[in-house]
Amino acid sequence: MKVLYVTRKFPPTVGGMETAAYEMHAALKSMADTRLIKYGGANKYLPLVYPILFLRALFAGWIFRPDVIYLQDGMLAPMGIALRALVRRPCVMSVHGLDVTFRNPTYQKVMKFCFPKIDCIVAGSMQTEKEVRLRYPDLEPHRVVYGVRDSFYKNEDRDVLRSNLCKELALSEAVIVDKKLIVTTGRLVKRKGVNWFVREAVPMLAANQEDFVYMVAGNGPDKEHIQDAIDQNNLHSKVLLLGYISDTARDLLYNTANIFLMPNIAVPGDMEGFGLVALEAASCGTPVFAAGIEGIVDAVADGKTGRLLQSEKPEAFIAAITSELHKSAFDREKVRQYVLDNFSWERTATGYLKIFESLCK
Repeated sequence: MKVLYVTRKFPPTVGGMETAAYEMHAALKSMADTRLIKYGGANKYLPLVYPILFLRALFAGWIFRPDVIYLQDGMLAPMGIALRALVRRPCVMSVHGLDVTFRNPTYQKVMKFCFPKIDCIVAGSMQTEKEVRLRYPDLEPHRVVYGVRDSFYKNEDRDVLRSNLCKELALSEAVIVDKKLIVTTGRLVKRKGVNWFVREAVPMLAANQEDFVYMVAGNGPDKEHIQDAIDQNNLHSKVLLLGYISDTARDLLYNTANIFLMPNIAVPGDMEGFGLVALEAASCGTPVFAAGIEGIVDAVADGKTGRLLQSEKPEAFIAAITSELHKSAFDREKVRQYVLDNFSWERTATGYLKIFESLCK
């Protein structure tokens, strides 16, 4: 099987789609003859880069002669139509959520023309699949969920890991000593719900549970709003905004947290396609407490790797978190093992290869 793999979201830029693109390519490359055409820069340059990416993919298609063309997200659909016609090979395209729901009229008109002309569309979650079916009733999308690589877990004493965390973040150990840690990582945008959680839940949680610290890692447009919520509610000792952190610090947070938190809220046109961080944290044994909406329900196995809670209901989050911090209901080794048994990039790549092979036949 020869696969021409085209992506506009690739490291060194950072994000869930970039991680998915990198890991998916690595897994596919081990199973098939894969030629990668990538862009890993800022989105603001995409209007200039898009035609260059297309020309590179076209020349690679003519020379490489793939069995199938694989596009890593929905924005590449116009490119896919042209490649399909000029290279004369079937085209498969992944969609992740926002590339389906993005509320721009021009974008939606273009995609309404392009999506039906792609040979096969593959959704990364049940909610993304539903969104495709809602907008394109004649399409029959496939669904293949994402995976995780077992590279985040640290098999060391957690007290030692916490000490290392303090050193990595340049924090005094007194800040987290004898504290229960609640952790959120990722890009700070409205749909992540961190601002909502700090305003609506943390003050009441602090009244019930004194010995916790909520550590938030990441940057984004909602960071200022979160800081305002901390200031207005005098939560400086309870909520730490860490900003951008290193991969080492991220892994230490995953391994030392008592709870990994995803308090997402519904934002029209900006859905959570999956939530790779939920798998990453759970692969370290940390239970994930998350809003049970959108693609998150594919990333968190309720009762096995964490809890799915009612979004924008502070009482539900407070009750569940208070109970977990008082006495954990999760065996960390079982949480970790469930993720490793059910999610892997090799499994994801195998699902895609079956689709590729069926198209080629």
